[in-house]
Amino acid sequence: MIQDRDSGVLTGLMLFLTGVMTGAVVALLYAPNSGEDTREQLGGWLQEKGQRSRGIVNRLREKIPGRIHSATETGGGFRERVT
Repeated sequence: MIQDRDSGVLTGLMLFLTGVMTGAVVALLYAPNSGEDTREQLGGWLQEKGQRSRGIVNRLREKIPGRIHSATETGGGFRERVT
């Protein structure tokens, strides 16, 4: 159940980041700069956001196994008390 929630959080985060990136791309494409300037800005922005997104995903990947283990231990203790 916790794993499902964490998966949903990760999916929601990725959808949000995709929407942010799409909005930024559209805004830059309609900006009054030259095409070359816009491509430079867009490339730099995408690299920055890509690195940040990878950092967030890596931190989530590190946290999820610990939370699953903790939930498993908690559930196991509860099961022993019930039976």
